[in-house]
Amino acid sequence: MERREGEIALRLSAALWRFWSGRGYLSEGRMWLARALAGAETAPLPVRVAALTAAGSLAEDQNDYAAAERWHTAALGAWTTLGDDGGRARALDSLGNVARDRGDYQRAEELGDQALAIARRAGDRWGIARGLGNLGSVAYFRGDYDRAEALWTQCLPLLRSDGDHRTEAVVLNNLGALSLQQGNPAQAATLHDEALVIRRRLGDRIGVAASLYNLGEVSRLGGDLDRAVDLFEEALALFREIGDSRRSGQILANLGRVAHERGDVDTATSLLRDGIARLWAAGDRFTLAEALEMLAPVRRVGVPAEQSVRLFASAARLRQSLGAARDETEGAAFDGALAGLRTELGDAAFDLAWEEGEAMGIERAVAEALDGEKGQG
Repeated sequence: MERREGEIALRLSAALWRFWSGRGYLSEGRMWLARALAGAETAPLPVRVAALTAAGSLAEDQNDYAAAERWHTAALGAWTTLGDDGGRARALDSLGNVARDRGDYQRAEELGDQALAIARRAGDRWGIARGLGNLGSVAYFRGDYDRAEALWTQCLPLLRSDGDHRTEAVVLNNLGALSLQQGNPAQAATLHDEALVIRRRLGDRIGVAASLYNLGEVSRLGGDLDRAVDLFEEALALFREIGDSRRSGQILANLGRVAHERGDVDTATSLLRDGIARLWAAGDRFTLAEALEMLAPVRRVGVPAEQSVRLFASAARLRQSLGAARDETEGAAFDGALAGLRTELGDAAFDLAWEEGEAMGIERAVAEALDGEKGQG
């Protein structure tokens, strides 16, 4: 690749990363960015740093945290060389998000504090709002809901005064999720509705679909399964129009969970397998773990209880590797399903199946989930 052609490829790849992310083309986007970065090592630093940031963001989308940290660390070095404090703060925020997603909340908070301090010194209102929002997410995943609410609430006036309504909707979405965790579904619905109105006004189709999905979760957890299905299907139609197979997989899995809650085992199995296949292809391992946990308790005729235990165990191992905790709203159902399986099998058989599930690896677990038989090799 000639030098000029390499720089053009780098610029194009950096510009396309949001398209790749929004459509779920994560592996394809990462491949092009890696090629472009390797082929344009002498490109101007401002061009390279945009591509480094894009590569880190797509790697994080795919839960490849080691690669995400590597790319964002390289971006931080580039911003430092350029003397760009705003870029340094953004890179530190990105590294903090990676640490948060890995479950290293102490490091995530340290990095977030550094980014916020830089933004405050520069009087960067948007950077301050971003830093507060990211620290709020760390607090949320730590279970410090009061701190999360305080930080996210501080974001809103900054975002509104700057006219950043897209990010305002994201923060409202976060506050809605928090309200649901705190057992306040009415407030959660109000906040998600507010975010939905903003996203419709902006023409943000991905955001609209996400808000519809969130409202569907509120309805599902509230027991209104008919409304949940309507909202999930509306969100699914939008994601399909957009071409986002990854998020479509997430919604298909949730539709499968609703079908299971209604007692329709065949429909639940079909939808969950479809969702798992899409999530596996997209490389979204966090949501894949959730989908495997949704499929595990769906007992088809002729499927042994040991398979359910293996799927639960494989998902637990995957969560452990990602540092990803389970959503508290699902804890009781998860614990109840495991207790029932242990009672059915007895301690010895349950423990053996659990050990098999932990050892089988995610590829074999997906094969077993999709084929309905014990995965081979």
